[in-house]
Amino acid sequence: MKADGRRRSPTAPTRPNGPPCARFTERFRSRTRDEWSAAFDGTDGCVAPLLTPGEAPSHPHLADRATFAELGGVLQPPTAPRFSRTPTLLTRPPAAAGTETREALRDRGSRTSTHS
Repeated sequence: MKADGRRRSPTAPTRPNGPPCARFTERFRSRTRDEWSAAFDGTDGCVAPLLTPGEAPSHPHLADRATFAELGGVLQPPTAPRFSRTPTLLTRPPAAAGTETREALRDRGSRTSTHS
């Protein structure tokens, strides 16, 4: 209950420094990411580790689903969504960083002449 006697909405966000968050934070910090993954492995808990870009392609869940593909020496995720009867094909590697900046800004309504 709130101080004024009203009930708190179950969907209202919890304050980051409030007691419930502090308890969750303390509990999650009690194990490493890999220890939590092992604890939930084989359960029906909806839990997945937060992987680095270098770890993600070799994670069994992602590897089994061909979540990453290599083209032109660049490992990248193929197009999404992917459907079982519609194979996705990479047709070119990603553009080099910065080569399509003006087009991206223009497509989002920005005036590219003001950007270098």
